[in-house]
Amino acid sequence: MVRKGSPVRVRQRALAKPLETAAFLVSGVLTRRRQRLVGRIWATLVLSTCPNRADTDGSFPDHVRSDTVLHMEDHEAVAALIRDLYWQIDQMGPRGIKDAAGNPYNPSYYKRGLKNAIERGDQAVVEYVQRYLYKPPSDGYKKLEDADSLDLACESLIADADMPYAHLFSDADRQAARDRLAPHIKAIKARKADLRARIDARRAQLPADVGELRGLASHAVTSEDAIAVNLTILERAPDDVVAMNRLGRGYEALGLLEAAGDAFRRVLAINPQNAIAKRRLASVERRLR
Repeated sequence: MVRKGSPVRVRQRALAKPLETAAFLVSGVLTRRRQRLVGRIWATLVLSTCPNRADTDGSFPDHVRSDTVLHMEDHEAVAALIRDLYWQIDQMGPRGIKDAAGNPYNPSYYKRGLKNAIERGDQAVVEYVQRYLYKPPSDGYKKLEDADSLDLACESLIADADMPYAHLFSDADRQAARDRLAPHIKAIKARKADLRARIDARRAQLPADVGELRGLASHAVTSEDAIAVNLTILERAPDDVVAMNRLGRGYEALGLLEAAGDAFRRVLAINPQNAIAKRRLASVERRLR
């Protein structure tokens, strides 16, 4: 006998009514933790068990139409797109994206629109994403720019021609996505150049003695200072894992995740059991995918 609330019974109901189940899963009834977990798998369930659906009259909105007519074989591509869109949403918290009031940023309007598009079918999902390419930009892009997290913009998914769903979008869509991101990419590059200049200027003021440098490292106040001091230590003591961990933490605090990951990997190459490096690298890699 299958219990009413058992996973088997829940799965049976989900397979019988996939769209209704999908709507329930993101309706807020579940906890946030469970929503994040389910968000990554329910798109595949919906798309693999339901035919492609348009609006109730069989048509799509006039103001946004895809040049690509989707077929059954496109379900997996759309499912991959949905998984990546939900991954982007899930990353808002770990990346520290904030709203105007300084609270964790919650793109609720975007999430509702995406949920509704999924319920309408594959074509509606593609058209929903396309709409964001051609509507006036919101201040959300500036938030992503400030956090060096433009990979959390849906445009970053469309701009990449190597994605498994790239064929769902046109070359014009990809160019529009790149044009939308271009000024923010330029701003990030300029900010990083300024950061490097400040770090170099700070390093020019540091003493040469490793002992003095280690004393400064233990009392570094800012992330920039920590990077400057520990880079200088590693020039003189390349195997100093304490300096490597501190360098990685400094990079991580500034959102320079690839550099942070490299620093923690250097630690683990010397000491594979270093608990700090293992923990911080796992955190960085989750944020980098």
